[in-house]
Amino acid sequence: MNASAALAQAQSVLDRIAGVSVTERDGSAVIDIATPAVHAAIALQGAQVLHWRPNGQSHDVLWLSSLARLGGGKAIRGGIPLCWPWFGMHADPAKPQHGFARNSQWHLTSATRAGDDVTLVFALPRDCAGLEHLEGQADLQLRVTIGAALDITLETTNIGGQPFTTTQALHTYFRVGDVSRIEIVGLDGATYRDNTDGGREKRQSGVLTLPRETVALFDQAPETHVLTDPLLARRITITRTSGASTVVWNPGTAAATMGDIPPGQQANFVCIESGAIGRSQLVVLPGKTVRIGARYEVAGL
Repeated sequence: MNASAALAQAQSVLDRIAGVSVTERDGSAVIDIATPAVHAAIALQGAQVLHWRPNGQSHDVLWLSSLARLGGGKAIRGGIPLCWPWFGMHADPAKPQHGFARNSQWHLTSATRAGDDVTLVFALPRDCAGLEHLEGQADLQLRVTIGAALDITLETTNIGGQPFTTTQALHTYFRVGDVSRIEIVGLDGATYRDNTDGGREKRQSGVLTLPRETVALFDQAPETHVLTDPLLARRITITRTSGASTVVWNPGTAAATMGDIPPGQQANFVCIESGAIGRSQLVVLPGKTVRIGARYEVAGL
């Protein structure tokens, strides 16, 4: 499904949903949500949440690069990219990092509004280019509920006759005032692989801070983490609702090699990713569904 067809299809679904509209921007259809509780935006490329700003917040909770470009089939830097059906690099270097779902056009299948909460359901078309890279046959669905809180769940259903394995994640970029001054609580005692140190296994002790480049892969971690940001005077609670893994990432000075992060702006985000990676990979049996998901809430300090 191309961007124009996705736009027309989304318009038909959203026809009678107050406060929700869809337009085309930079070659991708974008759904805008404006209710008394929240302002938000979701691109149909990747079914990617781009913005989420609950009422009372002076800054978006999510970070989106000013150099991010929608459309064109390239990954959008920021918001909540979907890493599927694999997380990280594939053993075959010809296959895209973090899979192909984030680069694909999705279609909107349903939309409902209950009070100030809007729920949107997206599906990856079965003729999507890239599905041939999957070990088996799958249906992929994303459910997003946006209001004062943000709930997001990714469902993978095996529609074939053979089991397959998958790693996946919600690669969420949170906007922060200064990454070197934030604190993340909730990972004390958890074991992680440090990809800035050759993947060595280490154990987190106490509050997690990010004074330098950080790539911490927690294959298994507690469900709830709290990000405290003194400069933006807020606390973000991340509750993983399914899946077992958490990844904490900021590129530090390595951002200089990334063309879609403006100089110095790596200080203004941290990725806290929820999913199922490494030793927590998911095995999807025929006819069965597996999920990863998270709930995000924000409050002032």
